[in-house]
Amino acid sequence: MNKLRVMLLDDNPAERELAEEGAREFAPSIDLLTVGTPAEAERNIVRFVPAVVLIDLHLGKWSGYDLLPQLQGTIGTIILTTADDPTQADRCRAAGALDFWVKPLRFSGFADLYRRIHELAASTKK
Repeated sequence: MNKLRVMLLDDNPAERELAEEGAREFAPSIDLLTVGTPAEAERNIVRFVPAVVLIDLHLGKWSGYDLLPQLQGTIGTIILTTADDPTQADRCRAAGALDFWVKPLRFSGFADLYRRIHELAASTKK
């Protein structure tokens, strides 16, 4: 069985570690590559060829908003953030994001996130 390739771009090492643990625990069908900067994502995206890219909305000096136009139409993108803000969600979707997801507050929330990633990946293949 081929695993669904997902790349996570998040500048916080602890967040990347949690996402990796969540994938191992709740989504063995996902091959997760985590990166910390847009440059690192760019270096790996051609080699790894993700079906979905998760982008932290606030990346220090970068913004997930800035990256959406570059990926629109080529790779499914989901914006992750700590703020449940409908205005930001609408702005992200208007810029091309498939979805806007508030980062899981509990470890078990990763099960829902990875389930949603599978749903979105399946819907974009049609």
